[in-house]
Amino acid sequence: MSDSNQEKKSPFDDYSFAVMYEQRNVQFGYPGKLLDYVIEYLKRYAVTSVADVGAGTGAFSIPLATAGFTVYAIEPATGMRSILSDKIKSLSLNLTIYPHPLETISGVLIAVRTEKTHTLSDVVRSYFKKERSKHHIQHIIAYLEQHSIPHETNFIRQVHKVKIHDLQKEALFHCHAMGFDESKVTTILPILEKHLHKNGTYWFENIHDDAIIIIHP
Repeated sequence: MSDSNQEKKSPFDDYSFAVMYEQRNVQFGYPGKLLDYVIEYLKRYAVTSVADVGAGTGAFSIPLATAGFTVYAIEPATGMRSILSDKIKSLSLNLTIYPHPLETISGVLIAVRTEKTHTLSDVVRSYFKKERSKHHIQHIIAYLEQHSIPHETNFIRQVHKVKIHDLQKEALFHCHAMGFDESKVTTILPILEKHLHKNGTYWFENIHDDAIIIIHP
């Protein structure tokens, strides 16, 4: 089969990149209080089972299962899924990992970022015209309203001032995240230098503006 016919792999299929991604999430304080809000809403509506779509390395799945929910962790990327699997091996949790979406999910809670989100990844991606869409919420709400589906939306803003200890490693992360080879590190380093606040060290103020959309069954 030619390369043009092969399905393009995600950088998250690579185990070493997935490890780097998880470490960076911890460094940047994700998911932070968003997780607390998710648990609060699930308990408010007496939810007992959760489908975590795009579960990654378990930032939501593991705490939700630890809190007593039955969790279906859906994660297509093999690297992320491997880390999640390794993390739960020694834990006794009601958590099942799936590589593909389930056929039916009833009672839905969606956590999605909004256009007000501003992260270091957004800054770097803008230089290469590889911005990630921040307009999912408008499309979701428009669809729900068009089909008269009962729902409610709540917004959660988090601001984290993050210290970047290693510019080279940070540049390497963005290379892999955008599917570039490591030669692009030299291009990304000046971008980081320009946008990180400097006072003897490097800092960036990450703004996560998330929405929780609760779709009532």
